[in-house]
Amino acid sequence: LRAGARSTATGALGHALTPSTWLGMAGSPDTVRYPPSNTSRFFSVDLGLGHFIALDSNVYINPLDSGWAAVQEAWLAADLASVDRTRTPWVIVMAHHPLHISSADRGLPASWYTSDAAEMAGISRPPKQALDTFQKLRAGCGGDSGSDSSGARGGVPTECPRTAGETAETASTAWEALFLQHGVDFYIAGHYHEYESLWPSTGGIPTQTNFSSPRATVHVMAGNGGAPGPDHFSQLVNHTLVNHTKLPASRRRWDGGNATVNPYVAVSASAGYLRMTLWNVSSASLEYVLAKDGATFDRFDVYQPSHGPFPPMETRTALS
Repeated sequence: LRAGARSTATGALGHALTPSTWLGMAGSPDTVRYPPSNTSRFFSVDLGLGHFIALDSNVYINPLDSGWAAVQEAWLAADLASVDRTRTPWVIVMAHHPLHISSADRGLPASWYTSDAAEMAGISRPPKQALDTFQKLRAGCGGDSGSDSSGARGGVPTECPRTAGETAETASTAWEALFLQHGVDFYIAGHYHEYESLWPSTGGIPTQTNFSSPRATVHVMAGNGGAPGPDHFSQLVNHTLVNHTKLPASRRRWDGGNATVNPYVAVSASAGYLRMTLWNVSSASLEYVLAKDGATFDRFDVYQPSHGPFPPMETRTALS
């Protein structure tokens, strides 16, 4: 750590958050060559053969955080430009929310995820009030009768300026051009309580249906850390209440409007974790490991012999 730097935290949570604050200040010897973010909300660090970048996707959801968006984007561009690919050939970007995923209801107002009703629906079997609120939000902004001190109805904000799809598209537009320009290898996210991986892609459009010499970033969502059984967040996202997006880059196969799964495709609501191994300069592997028994549910190997900028996509087709 930087000479003389010390934590002033008095609690366990503060001590846990301190390392990201130091990384944001470029306090580690391994990170001093990168531009400091001067915040713990986004930062980067080198680990082995990888350069890991942590971003804050909430800046596109919470209006109170909107001022951070441009600051973070400028820092991201500068950080990516500073990466020495001879030292860290693999570049991995991480954030809470996925940019593209086939199981998301893109028409749902983003305010659902900040509502009390969403928490009620995920912690226990969804009560009728929470499900009614969900359905009303899908049809348009609003909630149950009555308001609380926050100006919300039933714990749901009465103003819904953006849908979940629109917030994801805002982040996609801001970040993915930089991913292409600097050859970001992986984008890892969570949020939805499930696992899904995409073919190398940008804007949800695949460049290929294999992982040999990817011409775009590989997107992986693994938001299922925890107990072995699926929770009700997963049920809410995965099953009857959701309009699934027909995402071209998904490793699902779409047949007659219904999602079916190829033998080698993994889409799971079972709890687990993602294991990434950077074997050497050109080979990496990703595995989704199930919490219930430690079995590997999905694994794919990525071969990238030439790290660096990806070719630009000629077109970006809006997702339905």
